[in-house]
Amino acid sequence: MSKVLKIIFCAVFLSQLFGCDSIYKKPLLVDEIAITAKANDFKIPKSIFDEIEMEIQKEPSQLQSVYLFSPLKVILYTQSGILKSATQGALQLNFPVGGGVLDFKDYIQGQGSFSISFPPEQFKELPSLLGLYFLSDSPQRKIDNEEFGLGCGKMAHLKSRFSSLQEVNYLKLNTTQLRHLYVVSGTFIFAFRDRNKVYLSHLHVKDSRYPDFYCSSLYKQQ
Repeated sequence: MSKVLKIIFCAVFLSQLFGCDSIYKKPLLVDEIAITAKANDFKIPKSIFDEIEMEIQKEPSQLQSVYLFSPLKVILYTQSGILKSATQGALQLNFPVGGGVLDFKDYIQGQGSFSISFPPEQFKELPSLLGLYFLSDSPQRKIDNEEFGLGCGKMAHLKSRFSSLQEVNYLKLNTTQLRHLYVVSGTFIFAFRDRNKVYLSHLHVKDSRYPDFYCSSLYKQQ
C-alpha cells in the first residue's frame, strides 16, 4: 500500500481511537433513509476523465462514449451511539442516481467512533469497476503524532480497496478533534464501464457545522 493510502486507511490508525476491526459477523440491522434530493452536477477532474476516455478508446469499434449515472448506497455504523435516528446502530443512506452529499451534521452527534461502507449488493448489476477515486477537500493535520488527511486537492486511486470499502468496519473513523473530517472530507467518485458505457456516481462528504474547515472554503476567502 502506498504512503498516501496509509494516511487514509486502517494501516495508519494505530491508536486506540482507530482500528481495523474484522468484518461484522452478525446480520447487520439498519435503518434506511431515502435521499430524495437529486445530486448536483459534480465535476470530474480532467485527469480522471482522460483516464476513462483512454480506456474506451481501446475498444476496436471506436464507439462514442456514453455517460450514465447510477444510484449509491452508504452505510454508517457505530457501537458508540453517536448516530442520530439509528435504532439499530446503523443507517443506510439510499442516494438517487448520481449519488449526493453526505453531511455529517444530519447523522453524527457527540464524540465516538463510526464507520462508512458501501454495501456490496448495489454493485452486482453494474459492470466492472473502472476506477474509484477520492479527491480530498481537507488540509492535512498532525494529531497526537499521527498524520491525518491527504491535503488540499490531493487525489488517491482506491480501486484496489474497492472490496474492502464494502466491509462494514474497514473505514473506521473517530470524531475526536475532527479526525473524521480530515480523513474523509472530499469526494468519492465511482466509475463502472461496459465497453463504451460508463456509469458514474459520487459521494461528497462534509459537515456543514464547520463551514470554514474545508480547502474549498479557504480558497473562497482568499
